[in-house]
Amino acid sequence: MANLQGYGTNSVGNMLNHYTRHAGDPEQTKYRYANQDIDQTRTHLNYAIFARDDPAAFVQSKIDEVDVKPKGGDKATNVISDWVITLPKNPALIGREREFFKTAYNHMLKTVPEKLIVGAWVHMDENQPHMHFCFCPIVHTAVMTNDKSRPLLDAQGQVKRDKKGTPRYERVQVRDAAGKPVYRSSFGQTKVYTRARMKKFHPDLEKAMEGHFGFKVGIELEDKGEKLLSDLKQPDYIKAKETMSRQQSRIRALEAKEVETRGKLGALTDEVEKKRSQSADIDLEIGGKTGELDDLQNEIEQKILDLAAAKAECEAVSQRLESLRQREREVAGDVAELRPIAAEIGRWEAADRAGKRAILDSIADGCSALRERIQGRVERLGKRIEEVGARVRALREKVMPSTRKLKRGLKEKQESLDEMMDWARKSAGSFGRESAPTRSRPQSR
Repeated sequence: MANLQGYGTNSVGNMLNHYTRHAGDPEQTKYRYANQDIDQTRTHLNYAIFARDDPAAFVQSKIDEVDVKPKGGDKATNVISDWVITLPKNPALIGREREFFKTAYNHMLKTVPEKLIVGAWVHMDENQPHMHFCFCPIVHTAVMTNDKSRPLLDAQGQVKRDKKGTPRYERVQVRDAAGKPVYRSSFGQTKVYTRARMKKFHPDLEKAMEGHFGFKVGIELEDKGEKLLSDLKQPDYIKAKETMSRQQSRIRALEAKEVETRGKLGALTDEVEKKRSQSADIDLEIGGKTGELDDLQNEIEQKILDLAAAKAECEAVSQRLESLRQREREVAGDVAELRPIAAEIGRWEAADRAGKRAILDSIADGCSALRERIQGRVERLGKRIEEVGARVRALREKVMPSTRKLKRGLKEKQESLDEMMDWARKSAGSFGRESAPTRSRPQSR
């Protein structure tokens, strides 16, 4: 891309100092360039395709030559014009930078004659390599005057007048004594590069480069922002580019930060999803454990009910055992009644036959009723014992799945019951064995 800027007499020294990098003021006692983006380690790479021996004297000579002297102040006339032609960021131009700037210089000679060129300096020590094509925009314009023999007439045939009432005449070119047109020189950047020529500048330069390199190098700006920047003055353009460079660096840093943040966010999202999945599994497990706890609670409640029932059964069994003990005492009384009969049996050996018969008859009569009563009691006791044993076994099976403590308690109670049952069985057996022998009565002879 390229950018045109003009400078008045007050800026010539500063600009020449910038072009030559303080060549005319190496100690910078008069001029000081404030551009901090100049890399002094690369300043030695700068060069000039064309340069006057004394650029400042050359500009002053052109000021002295012109017929119309330049103005100063705020509306200063541009005595030098500066085309800044920047090397496009095209990989195909790497290593061919000097060739690019030389081609651009030759193209500029088609518009600006060499006699007006101050210099063409290439700077390689700034952000992007560029060339300052500096020249004095001098033009020669025809000297015009009013031909008072040819007044301007309106539609009614009356002489036209300006706002002050002064008659208006046709403008004609002044001629010298030999009849030749008279011209005068002046500085006029807008006349050298008119609006129409400015519109064609970039396309023409692009064609010149394509004709030399065989491809489009990228002179014409495709970016709207760059096109807007190209209309700025050179100092403003440099500041704008520097600001854009800083903003682009910041944007790249923010984009890198965004990529890093997105990566962290993705990892965090995956971790959250993982935790959610784990939480769902934990919820399911808790639900299962809650069901198990409910089942266990129901089982415990059922065991408590079974334990209460077992206690009730134990109370009933205890009552029955107490009844058995009562029966046992009754049987003991019957045994006491049998002791006299046993004494009669002791006299058996000493008695004679008639006495033995009398003893037998006495024993038989005394034991007959007792034996029947005891036999009935024993039978009833045996049935009750079997009934108690059946209930105890059923109770044992029912209470068996209970807790260890309940099992131990029931085991102790069961052992006690078993001992009582054994004692009852033995007592019943002893009663049967202690009953007196009987014999059938002898038949009468």
